[in-house]
Amino acid sequence: MNLLRQLFFLGIILTSLHFVSASPAELSSCQNLNQSGAYILTKDIFANNTCFTFSADGITLDGQGKHIQGIGNASGPGIEIFNRQNITLLNLAVANFSDGIYLKNTSTTTLQFLNIAHNYGYGIRLESSPGNSITNNEIIENQNAGIYLNLDSDNSTILSNTVLNNANYGLRLEYSNQSRIQGNTFSGTTGAGATILGSNQILFSENLVENNNAFGIRDENSSKNEVSGNSISSITGPGIFLLGSKESIVTGNTIKNSAAEGIRAEMSEKNVLEQNSISSGNGSGIFLYNINNALLKENFISQNAGDGIILEASQNDSILKNNILSNDGYGLHLYASSGILDSQSNIENNRLDGIYLETSKDNSFEEEILNNNNESAVHLYNDANNFFSQLIIGPHRHGLNL
Repeated sequence: MNLLRQLFFLGIILTSLHFVSASPAELSSCQNLNQSGAYILTKDIFANNTCFTFSADGITLDGQGKHIQGIGNASGPGIEIFNRQNITLLNLAVANFSDGIYLKNTSTTTLQFLNIAHNYGYGIRLESSPGNSITNNEIIENQNAGIYLNLDSDNSTILSNTVLNNANYGLRLEYSNQSRIQGNTFSGTTGAGATILGSNQILFSENLVENNNAFGIRDENSSKNEVSGNSISSITGPGIFLLGSKESIVTGNTIKNSAAEGIRAEMSEKNVLEQNSISSGNGSGIFLYNINNALLKENFISQNAGDGIILEASQNDSILKNNILSNDGYGLHLYASSGILDSQSNIENNRLDGIYLETSKDNSFEEEILNNNNESAVHLYNDANNFFSQLIIGPHRHGLNL
């Protein structure tokens, strides 16, 4: 009896070992994957329509460097994953479909080491799909956005991707919250490098954003986002554009060679612009229109073709300890603005006036250093009730023009 029992348990152990060490299933054609487990692609596949769909959770598909390629303009996405969770796709190239990869109502999925190129829609598209990871992918020359997240695709991680030469957007994030976008390259898009629309508590950090048309980063109707530590250059519009944004932080970014403003904000409130370096742009360094209760602190703004900082129709903003140097317009320009506090800024070597107030009232300027601006240190036009205290004024063509 003991011998039979030992043989019985040995059989269970051997069966278990066989199950654990089972080889991935091999795939050589398009199909629906309907069983959990690991799969590998053994050859390149050419398809007229969607190649892989998923009807089970817990699947890993390793392409082993192989290609899935649509024939002509193949109908449907290359890979379609609906109503699933815990899916992993890696080491795979997907090209010439409507979208490269399309996730809907799918969560805890990892897309990694993929090459998604030349699709006539989106490269990677997520809809109502929270908690997914998109990392270390190449997303190139798709005819719509490279990466598109929409409708509650919250808590996503978009990390270390190279997103190049896509039409319209490198990244478009709509109505999806609490995501991290970090360490990516967004370059060569015909529209914005990245657009964040109606999405809150987004971290957009340490990305390279360059050579994009329209905008580098556009943040619209969003709140409590952080745009930090990005390198933004050679944009045909503003480097960073805030529209209808609230309580967001823009900090530690390096912005240069923009064809328009380095940072432009409109109809926004309670935002912080801090410790940004903005140089060599073809417009003003920072332009604020209809902005309330903003803080501009310790920014370095130099050698821009317009004003260093311009505020228009704005109220109750604080401008503290900024360096505004060698810009081709005014150092600081207020137009139709009130309740502005400017303190301890260094305004030097700008081509026009150091401070120019136009149709503005009830503003305060304290402990400013105004030196060697080409026209006046301070120029007032049609203004009232502005307060100046402890200004340090160096050489100017005109000291005060009142």
